[in-house]
Amino acid sequence: MKKFLKDLEKELKKLKINSKDIEEILEDHKEMIEAAKSEGLNDEQLEEKFGNPVNVAKDIFEDNNTLPKEGYNFEDIDSCVKENTADYTLVKTFPIVSEEITIEISLISDDLSLIEYDGESIQVYEKEIKDIKEYTITLDDNHFELKKDKNKFKLFSSSSNDARFFVLIPKGVKIKDFEYKTISGDLELDGITALKFKLKSTSGDVETTNLDLGETKFSTISGDIEINNLKAKSFEMSLISGDLDIKKAIIEEDMYFNSVSGDVQLYEVECNNATLKTVSGDLNGNEFYPKEVILKSISGDINIDNRDVLKEVNIIVKKTISGEINIK
Repeated sequence: MKKFLKDLEKELKKLKINSKDIEEILEDHKEMIEAAKSEGLNDEQLEEKFGNPVNVAKDIFEDNNTLPKEGYNFEDIDSCVKENTADYTLVKTFPIVSEEITIEISLISDDLSLIEYDGESIQVYEKEIKDIKEYTITLDDNHFELKKDKNKFKLFSSSSNDARFFVLIPKGVKIKDFEYKTISGDLELDGITALKFKLKSTSGDVETTNLDLGETKFSTISGDIEINNLKAKSFEMSLISGDLDIKKAIIEEDMYFNSVSGDVQLYEVECNNATLKTVSGDLNGNEFYPKEVILKSISGDINIDNRDVLKEVNIIVKKTISGEINIK
């Protein structure tokens, strides 16, 4: 029955079952074959008992559709925030007295790292900020604000190129609204839960990990965005020359991408409907499972490469001059 096991392995690989599960399945069948032989079954009886490897592999796949796909594990995602408070100066501490807050952050060129932590207060740290008086940092009526005062903004900023804020938000606090704006600063964001989330960046890069959001909107001009491990009710992205990379995301409702020239890369992403409206940007998905796809473009393409043959992706609308939708 060596041929049976070899053929079974081949068919399991075709169905993209991960290598660890294949090893376990083959070991189980090897033990069953040895047990059958000990009961006196000959080769012909063994072939009749275990059946065609193609059908066996298909039955295993359908009966075990919860088997993890290769590399699909949200727990593999670490935090993008690698900062240490020892490298910063504490400038503000705000005890949390309500279970629900709003957050508004508006910066010019300063970088920001923001992360949830096991604590009871919002803590704001700074590094290389030359004049902290140029900023508003308050918690008023459950509204946290970190803002560069425009009337104090100078053409030649007093902050260095390494100027950065580091903000700690207590775990378990419900964020009703989270709004972030920047002109050229970079953002690292980890572990935030918010009912509404809005981010607008001009030339600044954004990296996020482990977000649990409701209505979600991103907008970037020339800056790149990298998102790892996202859960959201809905997702809307506007790109002008910046690129978007999403790895591991579950979107309850629809995803909408509006791109002038930025490309979208998706890996292990699920949603209801996916719409790409683009001038020249492409959407490339690997293990991308929208139920329906809409393409409206001048020259942008949608390319989807999936392993799960049981999840069908339907093309609903295709309005384009030269763009294509390729699904395999």
